[in-house]
This record gives sequence, C-alpha cells and structure tokens, in this order.
Amino acid sequence: MWFTDCMTRRTTATHAQCTWDGGICGITLDDLSPSGIIRHLKAFHFNHPLNPWENKKRGVCRWACGECGSGEMNYESFGKHIASVHLRSTARPCTICGRQFARTDTLSRHLLENCPGA
Repeated sequence: MWFTDCMTRRTTATHAQCTWDGGICGITLDDLSPSGIIRHLKAFHFNHPLNPWENKKRGVCRWACGECGSGEMNYESFGKHIASVHLRSTARPCTICGRQFARTDTLSRHLLENCPGA
C-alpha cells in the first residue's frame, strides 16, 4: 500500500527524507509545512531554466513512495499535497475517537456528522 511506503520513509515527526524523483537530492526536510516543501522543490528540483517553477503550470506528483494516483495538479498544490497525503504532517486527530484527518474541514465534518463518540 502506498501510504505505508510513504510513512516508512518518514524519519521523525519533524523531519522527512525527500523522495521526489527517487530522492536524488538526498536532503532531509526540516520544514514539513506545505510552504516549506514548496521552498525545497523550488530550490532543488525546479531550479533549472528548462524546468522552472510556475505556480499555475500543471504536473504530476513525483514523490517516490508508490503510485499516489493524485493525477495532474498545479505546481502550487504540490506542497499541500505532499504534506497532507505523503507525509501526513498536516494531520489532526479527532479528540473524541482519535481518528486522523489530513484537513481541518474534514475533521470538522467528522465531528458534526460521523464521529462514533460524539
């Protein structure tokens, strides 16, 4: 399963190994926020004149942990996608049942509609 593969590459709660394009840069990320991931991608993976970063340009996620199946997205979405899907650094737990949610809006909906303990 791709999620398990992603999580085994994660080194700690605050650091993770970059696996973009198979981890060719070899850098450990110390800022797992969406903006920190974007800064890293711009500096190390989209830093060539033939491959410049353009927020509205579209591409596919190349985080090497199996096929995430996300499809094509704007470059500006890569940081949030990697943080929430692959690293789960944006995950928030339900204080009632403990289930983890990648986004605060899904946690709120869970609390209002689906939490078995609510």
